[in-house]
Amino acid sequence: LDDITLQWADNELDDRALITISSVDTMIRREKRTYDLVIVDECHKRRAKLLEWMDEFPDERYLGLSATPFADWMGNYYTGLAKSKPMRYLIEHDRLAEYEIYAPFVPDTSGLRTKAGSMGNDFIESDLEAIMGDFKVIGNVVSNWLENGENRLTMALCVNVNHANHLMVEFQKAGVAAEVITAKVKIEERHR
Repeated sequence: LDDITLQWADNELDDRALITISSVDTMIRREKRTYDLVIVDECHKRRAKLLEWMDEFPDERYLGLSATPFADWMGNYYTGLAKSKPMRYLIEHDRLAEYEIYAPFVPDTSGLRTKAGSMGNDFIESDLEAIMGDFKVIGNVVSNWLENGENRLTMALCVNVNHANHLMVEFQKAGVAAEVITAKVKIEERHR
């Protein structure tokens, strides 16, 4: 598959290419083009313009990919579901790497409230932040990393920006260089 054009920023598309690669956000900001197949990654995220196109051009084929296909509206647009093999199967058949878990303390999320959203039910962010931002949890992440992280470059996925900032400060207090990267950080800074 080498007959590819990339659609990004102000890049001009090669109309002769068989395959166009684009983020959904870039694609829906451009004029509608006709494709034999549109593969949508993270299809559980509701993009109104894409859904309008799916309604307007029902004969085009759309293949949605998602690790969390739980949004109740998805069945109106994606008519079939192909479920992948379980994670353990993929690991045992050399499709995923084995993982290690270092968590002597696991936060209790059983009492947390949830709410329905575009991707299905999820925890209420402020409630989750209160538990995950607790000093006992934050300190556990830092001490576990110091013990097991082997000083490797590491990425921590956090509940929100407040949680990320709190975790960063605790890593820095422990003498570990840490930064927070959000959608507002410029690309050049992210690379650095």
